[in-house]
Parts: sequence; C-alpha cells; structure tokens
Amino acid sequence: MEVKDDMENESRATRGPQTGAILMDQGLQAGPDVADLSATGEFEALLETEGNGVDGDFAAQSLAEGGAQAAGAESEGKEGGQAINVVKSSMTIAAGTMTSRILGFVRGALLLAVLGAAGVQDSFSVANNLPNQMYGLLAGSVISAVLLPQIVRAFARPDGGHDYVHRLLTLTGVALFVMTVVMTLGASVVVTITYPGLAPATRLLAVTWAYWFMPQIFFYGMQSVLGQVLNARGHFWEAAWSPVINNVVSIAGLFYFVALYGWAPKGYFDPASLTANQILVIAIPTTLGIVLQAVALIWPLKASGYQYKFTWGFRGYGLGEAFRVAAWTMASAAIYMVSIISVQMLASAAEGYAVANNLVVAGPAARANAFTIYMLPHSVITASVATALFAKVSRYAANGDDKAVRNALESYVHQVSSVAMFFVVSLLVFAVPIMQAYGASRSAAEINAYAGVLRAYAPGLIVMGLFIVEVDILLSYNLAKTAFYGYLAKGVALVGLAGFAWLTFPPTFWVEAGAMAEVASFVIGSLVLFYQVDKLLPGHTSELVVRALLSSLIAAVPTWLVGWTFLTLVGEFAVGGTAHVLLASLLKCAVGGVLCLLVYLTSLWVLGDRQAVNQLLRIGKRFLPKRG
Repeated sequence: MEVKDDMENESRATRGPQTGAILMDQGLQAGPDVADLSATGEFEALLETEGNGVDGDFAAQSLAEGGAQAAGAESEGKEGGQAINVVKSSMTIAAGTMTSRILGFVRGALLLAVLGAAGVQDSFSVANNLPNQMYGLLAGSVISAVLLPQIVRAFARPDGGHDYVHRLLTLTGVALFVMTVVMTLGASVVVTITYPGLAPATRLLAVTWAYWFMPQIFFYGMQSVLGQVLNARGHFWEAAWSPVINNVVSIAGLFYFVALYGWAPKGYFDPASLTANQILVIAIPTTLGIVLQAVALIWPLKASGYQYKFTWGFRGYGLGEAFRVAAWTMASAAIYMVSIISVQMLASAAEGYAVANNLVVAGPAARANAFTIYMLPHSVITASVATALFAKVSRYAANGDDKAVRNALESYVHQVSSVAMFFVVSLLVFAVPIMQAYGASRSAAEINAYAGVLRAYAPGLIVMGLFIVEVDILLSYNLAKTAFYGYLAKGVALVGLAGFAWLTFPPTFWVEAGAMAEVASFVIGSLVLFYQVDKLLPGHTSELVVRALLSSLIAAVPTWLVGWTFLTLVGEFAVGGTAHVLLASLLKCAVGGVLCLLVYLTSLWVLGDRQAVNQLLRIGKRFLPKRG
C-alpha cells in the first residue's frame, strides 16, 4: 500500500503544466480526483499567454471545467458528504465559459476599433501579454504541478487539512508578491528582452503600460489557487464565471475611452500621439478587471466554509519532495514559454521594419489577435473531444490496461482529426471575413495582414490536438521525463525555424513565417512523442492515424472548393461603413460556414466515416438551446 500511495503522489505531482504545458489532469484511482482534473485545459492557459489577453480567462475556466469533470468521476463531493450535482455544475460552467468567450470576442473587436490595428495596438499587445507570459514561465508551472494537487489532497485528510492549506496559500501569496514586485520594477528590461525589435515609440508606450500591467501577475496566481480551493470544496461555477467580470470591466473602460477620445484613426495609430490621460484610461480598467476577477472568489471561498489564516512555516510538510517530483513538468513548461520568445522577436522586428518603412505589416498585435481567434476552435475541440477521454486514459493506465489506452488513443486521433480538419478549412477559406467581423473598422491592408497570420496558424489545430493527447498518455504512465523530450524537441525546432525564417523571409512575412514555425514545431514534437507512445503501447497506431487523416483530407477538398466558390461569388471583402462591414462579414461566415459544414459532413458520410459525422453533430448540439 505504501508503494502504491507513493506512486499516486508522484504521478499527481508530475501532472500539471505539462498539460499545463500541456493539459494537466488524471488520477490513478477508480476515478480521477479533483486535484488531477481540475487543471484540465491548463495548456490553453499557457497558449493564451501568446495572445493579447482578449480572452485571458482560460486558466480560470479550465480549473472549473476540470473540477466538474473530477466531480463526475467521484460522483459525490467529499466536503460534508454532500453529493455534487455534476450535470448542473457542468451546464453552469459551460454557460460561464460561453458568456466569457463572447464577451472576449467583443472586447477584442473593441480593442481594434479603439487602439487601431498597428502602432498603439502593438504596444498594448506586448504589454498585456507579458504578465500572462511571466506568470506562466515563473509561477504557473509550480502552482499547477505542485501546489494545486497538494491543496486537494489536504482537504481530503481526516482533520480537514485547513492548517496545511493556510501554509500553502501563504507561501504562494508571498512568492507571487515578491515575483510581481521584481517583474514590475524590471518591466523595461523584460520588454526589451522579449520584444527587442520594436520601434522606439512603440517600445516606450509598451514599457509604460507594462508598469501598469505587471501587477496582474499576483492576481493571476491567486485566482488559480483560490479557484482550485473552491473546486476542492465542490464549488465549480465561481471560477468559471469570474472571468466575465474582467471582460465587463474592460469593455466598460473601452467605451469610456471612446466617449472621451473617440475611435482610432484608420491606418497606423502613432503610439507617441497618446496623452498621459489616454494611457491611464486604457491601463486602469485593464488591470482592474484582472484584480476583480481574483477578488471575486474570496467571498465564495468564505461561503464554502474555508476561512484563510496567515500561517508561516513549511518544513516537514513534503513540499520539497513535491517540487523534486515535478521538476520535469516545470522544465517542460519553461522550455515551452522560453521558445515562444523567438517568435515574439520576429514579430517585434517586423513591427520595427514596418514603422521605419511606413508599411502595413503584421506585427505583435496581428499575431496576438490571430492567435486568440485560432484558439477558439481549439477550445471547442479540446472541450468536446479531449476532456472526456483524459479520465478514461488515467483509469486504463492505472489498471494496466494498455490495450484500452491504445484504443482510446485511436479514437481520439480519429475524432480530433475529423473535427479539426473542418475548422482548418474554415479558417483558411474565411480568414478575411472572420477578421473583418473582428475588426470591421480597419482598412483592407490591415485586415489582410491579420488574415494572413490566421491562415498560417490554421493547420496547427490538428497537430496541437495530437500533441496534447500524447503528453497526457505519457503522464498517465508517470513518464514526465519522456514527455519533456517532446517539449525539448518542439522548443529547439521552434527556435531553429524562427531563426531560419528571419534569415530567409522578407520582414513583411516574418510574423506569418513565425506562425508556420510554431505549427511545424508542433509537428516535430508530436512525431517525437508519437514514437514514444507507440513504443509504450501494444500494437501499432500508425495505420489508423493515416486512415483518419486521409479521410479528413479527402473530405476537406470539396469543402474548400465550395467555400472558395461561395466567397468568389459574394466577394471576400465587404466594403462600406463599419456596421455594414460587420453584418456582411458575419453573414458570409454564417452562410458559408453552414454550406461548408454540409459538404464536409456529406463527404465524410460518402467515405463511410460515420463516427466522424456523429462527433461533429454532437459538438453542434452543444451550441443549440437546451429545452426545459
């Protein structure tokens, strides 16, 4: 029993940012516990650090979604012996997630209208990205891999574990505070290191905003920890809905800016033209939203029966061993985050080149906004296909049923490839209408720059899904070190490909090339991990992977043709006022998307892939209104 308990503790400690650098989850008992599944989707939180913070609520929602999954596995809560209504919790979480996604899209569109597509928007994207990135690099991996599992196991103790949780929260809060102070004081240095090629005016404004935004690091961390404590006590909806507060506050702040100063001019918006008051009107609501998003969890925490007490002292509580066990997981997260800096350097150099030559070129803002939109279908794929699979894989691995793990992998590859392929085609074909709906007030040149980056990212939906499940399987077998090699291969490939892009492509194409380098690095990382997983499990998956991809590729051809023909007939670009462009673009996406979906489903049906058809229909039903 002692050996088994040690294995369980080690396995849970090593899961985190690896699926927090890629999708942390899993338990080793009959069903995964809250500690393991509560951070399912943590990879989204890391990925979102590449975005512009438009929808920087993935971490909170992932905590809540994973907590509900864990509750489903346990079937009843451990706090007071009261059963947890999993269906009700899941529906509430889904509603919060969807509400926040919609508000995040609105906020992103407003940011483009208020800050423009280049210049000021680039400064904002750089500054608003850094707190996410620094948190993910310096603290996120430690919190999700070490502290969060410890919190849930503490509450499961006979004594309730309150004293232990007090100590963990104290340690986390103090560490986050010190880190936040250091990063805030060094904001100028951090901007220079991560985005060295920015034009002088862009860099100056980015540094100014970075001083205002860096304090968000503390609140990102505390939100993650407080959300996990709530999940451990059977409260899931609060963490899912708290990001709505952030988006509402930010949207209100942007409308206030418009009321005072109006909308952004067409074309380049010079960062040097912003006054001190304008900078503050943008900065204060942006950080205030993150603060309130975290503070909003304090009252529900008290209502759950937990009252925090500052308690210092950590010797003899096993945290040192937990850190050692999770070392490979934290190293994986660090490699992922550091490698991304190479692409950020490309984006900043492209922005500097554009300003120097008076050109409209994709820069940090184009990359951030395109990535934010790209993440929306990925979250659909992960939430609809992957989450339910993770609990099964954990149970199968714990029971030594390697064949069942192989079958689960095959099912996942089949479903993800078919679902992802449709979204890949949709992003490739409708990139311009999507971006015009997102930035209806922007010029054709700006929209083209943003759309080009979105198209470059699109193929990554398939390999990203494969990378996620491969890491998950390895972690289910307690092979964090093996998973690390996949991250290492991906990180080295990304840095090398980004360098190659800088040497061979013109500056006007650097951001698109960087996006393609990210996709290619996922391919390389997936191949490395696939070899390890294929060697680990009995049988061979290669034939199924090829069949699934071929089926989806064949169905994608007529789907692309129909989408291309539709846009050729109605026109890719909408021309007119902002309202007309917005409505016309949304209509094109809706009508063209439905046509493409019908063709794609029909093609899969003709090819005999009924499973893929059913999977797509199931996803569609999730977005339809529920009766009753």
